[in-house]
Amino acid sequence: MLEVCLLGPPRIAFDGRTLSALSSSLTLTRLLAFLVTHRDQPQSRSCVAATFWPELSELRARRAMNNVFWRLRSALSECDARETYLLADNATIQFNPHAQFRLDLAEFEDLTDAPAATGDESIPDRIKRLEYALKVYRGDFLEGISDDWCQLHRQRLRERLFDTLEAFVVACRDNGRVQQAIESAQRLTVEDAYRERGHQLLIELYIASNRLADARLQWERYCRIWRDDLRVQISEHMFRLQAEHGLGAVEHAFARLTKSSIATTHPSESLNREYLRRELEILRKQDELLDLKADRKRQRENLILAQSVADQLNDPDERIDILARRVWLGTRQGEYVEAIELAQQALSLSSEASDLSQRPLLHRLVGIAAQEMGDFYVALHHYTQALKQDEKGNIVTALPADLNNVASIQIAQADYLGAIGLLERAAQLLDKKDDPSIRLKVAGNLGTAWMRLGVFNSAQRFLDEAVHVTQIIGARCAGWWLIGQQATMHYLCGRTDDAFKIASAAYSEAEPTGDAWVLSHLADVLTRLHLHSDNAQQAIAWANSVNEQADRKAHWRYKMRAKMRLAQAYQLAGQSTRAYASCTEAMRLYESKAQDLEESPELFVTVAMCAVATNDLAVGQHAWQRAEIELNKQISRITEPTLQESFTQLQTTMLPQLSKLRERYD
Repeated sequence: MLEVCLLGPPRIAFDGRTLSALSSSLTLTRLLAFLVTHRDQPQSRSCVAATFWPELSELRARRAMNNVFWRLRSALSECDARETYLLADNATIQFNPHAQFRLDLAEFEDLTDAPAATGDESIPDRIKRLEYALKVYRGDFLEGISDDWCQLHRQRLRERLFDTLEAFVVACRDNGRVQQAIESAQRLTVEDAYRERGHQLLIELYIASNRLADARLQWERYCRIWRDDLRVQISEHMFRLQAEHGLGAVEHAFARLTKSSIATTHPSESLNREYLRRELEILRKQDELLDLKADRKRQRENLILAQSVADQLNDPDERIDILARRVWLGTRQGEYVEAIELAQQALSLSSEASDLSQRPLLHRLVGIAAQEMGDFYVALHHYTQALKQDEKGNIVTALPADLNNVASIQIAQADYLGAIGLLERAAQLLDKKDDPSIRLKVAGNLGTAWMRLGVFNSAQRFLDEAVHVTQIIGARCAGWWLIGQQATMHYLCGRTDDAFKIASAAYSEAEPTGDAWVLSHLADVLTRLHLHSDNAQQAIAWANSVNEQADRKAHWRYKMRAKMRLAQAYQLAGQSTRAYASCTEAMRLYESKAQDLEESPELFVTVAMCAVATNDLAVGQHAWQRAEIELNKQISRITEPTLQESFTQLQTTMLPQLSKLRERYD
């Protein structure tokens, strides 16, 4: 029989013999594990491909998945010719749930689900069943494999393991197997040090065994964890346990509960809510620790568990807080759609919350996710809502960030004067005590807006100020992004060599970090510089780099830019067909979002030039007309004549092809 062991390091065997084809290929093992775990329903080929090969294009990911699936089917066919382990059609693949196989995961779940179905189970039978379940659990689910999809399963199964250990401790205690109960409780407090129930059981077992010295030591360990690691209060039950048995002193600053309060607090519902609040506080502390360590996978698992606890507590403020944490994490991981859905859930709860300050925070979080996803209209709506609500609530400290957020969208939409007005107001509101990261964002955006208008002296001053702040606070990624802006300004001022020098150095420094946002930006700057220097091959290489980095975070705007740059580079290289294909893809991405962007005129000029090169004159004329419309729209937003003139002159420098198109079509 086929044996699939997923608890601990994965092991696949047939009739006791390890399958070498699978043991030598981690990719085959990962795919089999995924299909076996989700065996109850067919899995979309596209979804599986995206799960395992997110860095590849959809077509290449499908090809890779099909190849691995074929190899997996070949490896399994050697087990038993009479069995069909894998099912497939054009759209889906599936592990056959009706095949003959043993799965340790299913066995563990069946063994630990048994109490619900057998309420009259004797204690010796329960001990035997739980002991076998603990033996089946060789280790964490798919130990050594860090795929995102398995994190939730791993956390869920670990929680089930801890619940099983706890049940085993209680069963052994009730059956008089005190030493076995103590050993299992010790294991529980080691493997899940933040589970209070484990400490409670172990202390009670020590007391029952008349091992008071051990009970006091365990109480001290518990207090140390709760006080030093978690910085949360001990529960009523543990305080009562300490008081009844004289386990040790509790520092006044640590113990908020008094004996009189214990005597008057007795309802089980109150104790349960207190327990849930404490569990939630522990999970919050863990979230902060994992965030500092940048351990995003464990942070995600921890927050999903925290959400479950908050939902049980049914307190709107607590639920919103955890949802907000999940939104922020999802946005940082590039999971924008999920982040926005979670934020919308939180917003729907905010009308029931007592803390009204959470609502503008949630609007800001939706705005950030929408902005990074490329939906600037949605981002602007939510940023504006956050600004209005903070103004209404007179939350002055939040206004600079709100104003900066709205201004960042206005810059993306080429409303540079509007952005400058908001940013200058934000700069006036900033206090020296305010978060310096807001100061650098405001200065950086002011520099960008003035640069877009062609006012380079002001742009230089603000960009230099922002870079200086990044050096003070050590914000390296923000510093590299700003250097990209400085390089762009050098290029616009005719200092191409200086632009190459600082942009190349910044990219080399940033590359080891793998920050997709910064690397996309710097690669885009370097692409433009190579285009300006008529170096088509380098421009193609850097444009492909933009595309790869943007794919990693599903960043729509940089993906669209990458295709536009590729079209420009192929056009420069004389590869008209490839250029036209790339600009067609850029247009498809552009129209998929229907956004008002500052690069719209450049995109339409690129499409027009590619169309002319392939003799598609009708498309060329239409694209040229769209370019003129978009450019005139941007010019009309600039109400000051001198700024309008400098902006128009700058566009002539940046879009020299526009005059050629006018000559052709006018």
